[in-house]
Amino acid sequence: MDSPAGSRENKGHPPPVTGSLTRIHTEAQLLGQKLGFSGAFLAVQYLNTQIESFPETLTRQTFQALVFTAESRQFETRKQAFFLYRDIFLAMVKMAVQPGIEFSEGIIPKLQKILISSKGRKKRAAAQALGSLPIRLNPPGPIIIHPLVSYPISFQALIDEFSRQSGHRADLLSGVWQGRSLVFNLAPERKGVVKFANSCDNIPELAQEASWMTELARIRSGFGCKFRLPSPIQVRGKSLFILDSIPEHIKPQKHLHENLRAIAYFVHRDYFDYPNHLGLSEKQDSIKEIFCRNAMLLGSLTSMGIVHTALIPLFHNRVQQNRRQDQGIYLWEHGGRLDQWLESCRYPNFARSGIRDFEHLSLLENTRDLAHYIGEHLLSFILVMGSFFRNRTTEKKAKERQEDPRDTRSCFDPDLFSDLIQGVAEAYYRSVAGKKPGSILPVKKLVCSLIERMGMDEHMEERLRIADQERMSDKEFVFFLESRGVEKPEVFIRAEEEITLVTGPHLGGFNQGISVPELIEFLFTFSAMCVSDRYLSEHSLS
Repeated sequence: MDSPAGSRENKGHPPPVTGSLTRIHTEAQLLGQKLGFSGAFLAVQYLNTQIESFPETLTRQTFQALVFTAESRQFETRKQAFFLYRDIFLAMVKMAVQPGIEFSEGIIPKLQKILISSKGRKKRAAAQALGSLPIRLNPPGPIIIHPLVSYPISFQALIDEFSRQSGHRADLLSGVWQGRSLVFNLAPERKGVVKFANSCDNIPELAQEASWMTELARIRSGFGCKFRLPSPIQVRGKSLFILDSIPEHIKPQKHLHENLRAIAYFVHRDYFDYPNHLGLSEKQDSIKEIFCRNAMLLGSLTSMGIVHTALIPLFHNRVQQNRRQDQGIYLWEHGGRLDQWLESCRYPNFARSGIRDFEHLSLLENTRDLAHYIGEHLLSFILVMGSFFRNRTTEKKAKERQEDPRDTRSCFDPDLFSDLIQGVAEAYYRSVAGKKPGSILPVKKLVCSLIERMGMDEHMEERLRIADQERMSDKEFVFFLESRGVEKPEVFIRAEEEITLVTGPHLGGFNQGISVPELIEFLFTFSAMCVSDRYLSEHSLS
């Protein structure tokens, strides 16, 4: 996209250039709407340099000129308006964080009002500016990640460790595979889990997960609610094991790493009770409690600078994981199509016991990423809520191409859906920002849009492009088609033509935007308000 300054517009009014116009004159031009788009863009850039270089010269008129230009509808229809709004709002944030500016206290609240009242490009620009505010996180002290050292042990000896450390006999006859984890009963309230690596990259992640179990147990008093943490098995101080073999009668179907690297841990019996798998017999208060408690836990971790990077797998396009620089991962700020949203929600990384799968925990290195993760967390919760209603019926999931989309809207309870979103938003927001979000969130309006799009399987197709086929071997190509329900993959010739597959439901058509744009605007408002309210609280300005 071309820079706005490159426009040929407004020849009769040369844009301001640093050094040729005074700051006061530039502000007057903005307030008098005497500049076209290019002129206004350069004027705002000029004010940005003044804010950075000569903050002591700023006056209330500087702030008023920026606010007036932002609130004016003069440039709203311009394709490149986002760049203008972005620079205006970033200039306002720079003024707000500058020490010694007497009118700085009102800048962030004003920007919050603009965020709430605006839409589209202006909302995104305001959200990004507020999300860039410097936040002081509260880390729980140094996090110790144990070195990557594997302890060799036989499978039976590891199982015996479960029995010895728990005081109960491990019941392997009850063993079932949950993905790459072998789960078996130990006692009425406890289960044992042996979780295996499925790739070389996954081995250090497993070691990190065991370390996080220990670290979270150390700081669990700071969560403020029930959190049934897994407890790792250690043998001679080691938590990562290399096993000799797995007995034939319990070998899994799923691919495991050839060296059988694994961690082992105890869990409460409700560790695998996923909130979207609960039946209609579950009380609504219980369902809401599980969602809200997990939101509180996740918000508490986030406020410490510990982020969960994969509550559910989110993709813009799964098939392009190996071709795109972003690995096809969904970046919600871009508002693109959300790939296989219902499939992504099958096994969320939170359950009745609390947050789970700690291999996806990461220490936040840059607080500028905080707003992204806040939005991603809320997005994940909302999608899992939608899957809770969709899971009430299985026969209505669209499996094949049809002229009329399947309609499952009757499975949704609008009131419960609204209560869940409101409860999760408030619990998470309070944990991060230290206060309720107020009435900034139009939940009921959002729920209506979500039910229309989640309840109607309008977008079912994806395309396997030739470029993606060329990156596959013949064996990978056949496996890919079979995994997506193609009964006769041999009729297709790899890299000959694009192949259209029915793999939905998706939220949005292939190579298009998300079908619920209201959801993205909701996330912009929530994440930016959460960060900015945290900033105001830290500086005693709220």
